[in-house]
Amino acid sequence: MGYLLTMISAFALALTVTADKLMVGDFYQNNPRNAWFVSSALGAILGLTATVFAWVLFGEGDAISQIVSFGQGSMLLLSIPMIFMGVLVSLTLRSYFFCMATTSVTTSVAVAIAATPIFVFGVQLLISGEIWTTLHWVSLLVTVSGLIGFELSAEHDGATGSRINLPLLGVIGFGTAYLVLVDILLPVIETNLRATEVQASLIAMPYYWFGFAFGVISFRIASVRVFIRTIFNRWHFILLILLLEIIGASFYFFEFFGLSQISATLVALITGAHIVAVWMFDLYIGRRYKIATEGDEIKTKVLGFRLPTENLDGYDISKKTLVMQAVFILMTLAGLILWP
Repeated sequence: MGYLLTMISAFALALTVTADKLMVGDFYQNNPRNAWFVSSALGAILGLTATVFAWVLFGEGDAISQIVSFGQGSMLLLSIPMIFMGVLVSLTLRSYFFCMATTSVTTSVAVAIAATPIFVFGVQLLISGEIWTTLHWVSLLVTVSGLIGFELSAEHDGATGSRINLPLLGVIGFGTAYLVLVDILLPVIETNLRATEVQASLIAMPYYWFGFAFGVISFRIASVRVFIRTIFNRWHFILLILLLEIIGASFYFFEFFGLSQISATLVALITGAHIVAVWMFDLYIGRRYKIATEGDEIKTKVLGFRLPTENLDGYDISKKTLVMQAVFILMTLAGLILWP
């Protein structure tokens, strides 16, 4: 079941990455703070709603009393780290949206996300005190080479902002910290609660979503408040945002349950494969752009969006570059598989 949940999570991630890039450049006015606020608020609400439904289907006993007890007394030593885990994911989300606002090629972000497992594995080795073998170093070298190579291939066609930058490093760094922490914390929670994996996750999850809502602090920024006042004039986008947030929240929801049943290593490997789907979405969008350009169409319909055709010029990638990208994607995946 853990494998299936994680595969669903990976597909949801692929859809989310592709759609978020389109939304940031259009609806969110290329302002990552707008996207961070909406995703934090709606993501937390939808996540808590999904947790309620999960309690109805799989929970045991009085949900409210168990959740409240988890946040009291000695359990604070576990509930506070759960909130911190949610904050880490929120910071990952912030870095991710800043990447989307500056990076032309969506798959560049997906490759960075996919490369994260190697750093997770490395940190876990350091924590356990194990010695790095030659294969460990080869895996790291191949994965990082694939990541850097993809970035350079994106620059080959003149894409702007494709160099590795601080937001991209934030995606990797915060994502690594989250996966390492959750792999350590969940077994401890299960032991202290004397509960099954699913039950322990249900008890702890509301605290995770509370931390996930950290991004609503961007409301203090004037431009975000102006944006919020105007979004209700675009109802068709609001419905689309709700759909995308459901998909996005499902990624974290299914990933969380996947982590409760299989190791963070396997979760990271399965999730990393989403780059193939994202790359294929990029091919599709590039094809839509070429058709629209040849037909002199001002707007292009992509995945339910009607976007200005000129906004999609970053997807106009040569066949030579596409081949290079495919090679570096395979290198990244090979590096993950090589890890002993």
